Amino acid sequence: MGDITVTSADIQPGVGAQVRHFQAGAALTVGYAVYIDSSGYVQHADANVDEASSRGLGLLISSQDGETTIASGAQCTVVMLGPVHGFASMTPGAPVYVSKTAGRIDHTKPTGGAYQRSIGSAISAGCVFVNPINDDPDSV
Repeated sequence: MGDITVTSADIQPGVGAQVRHFQAGAALTVGYAVYIDSSGYVQHADANVDEASSRGLGLLISSQDGETTIASGAQCTVVMLGPVHGFASMTPGAPVYVSKTAGRIDHTKPTGGAYQRSIGSAISAGCVFVNPINDDPDSV
């Protein structure tokens, strides 16, 4: 398939979404998957780098200033469990994985040595239900 389309300006948490505030460890994009690095900062998740960066914690939903990009060191908000709206052309009911493209999500399990980590499921064409599964990954 390919990475799921996201419009950062349209990203919003759904009713009941559980959020947490973090500090960005690098420049980040709203609507992208993130993980916590060894210093406690959030970074874009990436199934293609290493096991740690493949551990998608959730989806980045906002910056402290309302912009769609977050500067390194700035505060940001992540949905760790629950619905996030602002995506397009997803298949309802299909799993959503951390992509081999930094921060992106995909319906297709990554291959070619990448870690296969589910970050949730599509509950409509435009909404992901974030529910990360970070147990032992497959790497194929």
